[in-house]
Amino acid sequence: MKQLFLAIFILSIGQTLLASTVLAGRVLDSNGRALKNVEITIVGSRLGTVSDRDGNFYLKTKADLSKNTIKFAIIGYDDQFYDVKNIDDLRKISVTMFSKDYELEEVVVTTSMEKRFRRHVPENVETIPLKEIESGKNTDVASILDEMPGLNIEENGYSRGNVKINGLPSQYSLVLVDGERTKGGHNGTDLSQIPVSAIKRIEVVKGPSSSLFGSDAIGGVVNIITKEVAGTNKEFSLSGSLGSKNRKDYKAGVTYGNGVFGINLNSTYFTTEGVKRSDKYKYYNNFIKTSYRFSPRLESSFSFNQFYDKRSLNDMSEKKYNGKYEIIYKKPTYNVKGSVYWIRYDREFYSFGETKVSKENDYNMKLQYSSEVFGGDNIFVGSELRRRIMDSHVIEDSEEIHSMFSNYEFPKFHDLSIALGFRLDYHKDWGFNPTPKLNLLYSVNRDMELRFSFGQGFKAPSLEQLHSFWFHGSGGGFYISGNKNLSPEKSLGFNLSSEYRPTSYLKIIFDGFYNKLEDMIIPDDAGTYEGKQLYKYRNFDHISTYGGTIESRFSVENYRLNLSYNLTHSEDRDGNFLPNTALHTLGGEMGYSRDFTSFLSGNILIKWKYKGESYIDSANEEKIESYNIFDLHTSLEFFDNYLLKFDVNNLLDKKYKVYSEMPSRAYSATLSVKF
Repeated sequence: MKQLFLAIFILSIGQTLLASTVLAGRVLDSNGRALKNVEITIVGSRLGTVSDRDGNFYLKTKADLSKNTIKFAIIGYDDQFYDVKNIDDLRKISVTMFSKDYELEEVVVTTSMEKRFRRHVPENVETIPLKEIESGKNTDVASILDEMPGLNIEENGYSRGNVKINGLPSQYSLVLVDGERTKGGHNGTDLSQIPVSAIKRIEVVKGPSSSLFGSDAIGGVVNIITKEVAGTNKEFSLSGSLGSKNRKDYKAGVTYGNGVFGINLNSTYFTTEGVKRSDKYKYYNNFIKTSYRFSPRLESSFSFNQFYDKRSLNDMSEKKYNGKYEIIYKKPTYNVKGSVYWIRYDREFYSFGETKVSKENDYNMKLQYSSEVFGGDNIFVGSELRRRIMDSHVIEDSEEIHSMFSNYEFPKFHDLSIALGFRLDYHKDWGFNPTPKLNLLYSVNRDMELRFSFGQGFKAPSLEQLHSFWFHGSGGGFYISGNKNLSPEKSLGFNLSSEYRPTSYLKIIFDGFYNKLEDMIIPDDAGTYEGKQLYKYRNFDHISTYGGTIESRFSVENYRLNLSYNLTHSEDRDGNFLPNTALHTLGGEMGYSRDFTSFLSGNILIKWKYKGESYIDSANEEKIESYNIFDLHTSLEFFDNYLLKFDVNNLLDKKYKVYSEMPSRAYSATLSVKF
């Protein structure tokens, strides 16, 4: 009997071993170098692993894989697929990955929360890579974005640079830093408060994006991606810039990484006298980002930003502190990400005989799950809690917004990709607000893609609009009252875009849009209070915008030539054009770069922008005349460590009016050192 049981036990062990399948091998690049962190997955299942530092991988499963396909994927390389039935030895799989260097700067994260090639993303995401940021105007984020077709930068109240997307006012554009909302400025985010030296690239999504990001993302989203600190790199940098109008700009940075721990420190000091006394301005900006890898699958990061500015206008000062902690758990088939974000924003200014103080604290907690399921589908879901506490001369109150969001991308069907997004937000005053979005991507061939999106956007009433009651001293004085019965402002938007690459050195881009914004919240006449005019917020107005952009990008050897034309028609319910929105805008840039020797290279870039007529006021009574602006940027790089730049903005000293400021020619010289 004992022999019988022993035979049965041995037989069962043998059957188990026979039923197991082992996949093992090594992944190399085209030069024969080992590739680590390559994701190896079994298509149509949740099975997977990653290659180690020597490129080796090992996967054991009891599943029958004879009819399955193995996928090898890593950012920067073409995906490789192997049918199991065609592999001679499953324990000695040799895989070669081929680089996609020409697309490395086209990786985006904004619309999927994960790194993906832009060419494969159904949403229309435009990028400004680090190389373009460093070669052009890079005083602040506003000057960088002002060169992208379809975007417009304006001063708004005491803000030095707010972004408008597709003709909508700046308060309908959402600005993010590493996927998190930022503060600062008036009726939108003041882009001058974001540290340029910490930026890796900028991603812009045009059109309603509330299905992913919630309130304010009606015109679109600007996501500023900061430099990563993972890896094994060490760098120290210094930069000093002097310019006209007593402009001074000093930067310092330190980067260190050993593969497990990484840190990036950036510090900036900027000051200028400006064109007139009220333009006098200075700021300090410090940014730190750290990361720690507990294991190949578990890592965390922490970032902190401190900003302080002082300007002559209204003797105003602003202080901002924000911090973020994020932890990520990665597996070959799914990722889980959790984050906590906090921001403190204080503003103090002198107005109508008194000093006014505003303090705001925002807290944000987010949990996200993303996965590739059912043999190629991409899905992510998440939940978010935002809490805002406001204490100012206008209002003292707090609010919470609870949100759930999801995005599902169907498997590719005959070169057509479909993605559906949905978000549900809840607020105790305005209740539930659903926002859906549909995105389509059709790959005509390897050289051309068509994208279409339709979505809803919304902007939640602010605490001031809901509950404030205060006196404004302008024009003899008047009162403004909140309205707790307000509804969110809502929009419908369409975007159609195409990208065509007829040759390796030419790219042609078209982007068309239509937006209709309804239930706009405006202060409306509500009689008088204590002998003064009383205004009360209510849902009343509506605006619409439509237009398009066509752009060509030509680059061959040492030369590049870009040209663009943008049409933006925007009007309110009375048929008046929206302020500071030109119907026609043209732009172009011509550049030449050359390596003179093994240690010396140079670059020259001329940029041109034509902005058609626009209006300062909503009644269209005061006009801004059309103008042409030329900028010149030159640089010399020595030994890959030293960079000397010379910039002239408004090269021809064109006098033009934008609100109250009349910029003139401005010079600057910059020396940067990296070790």
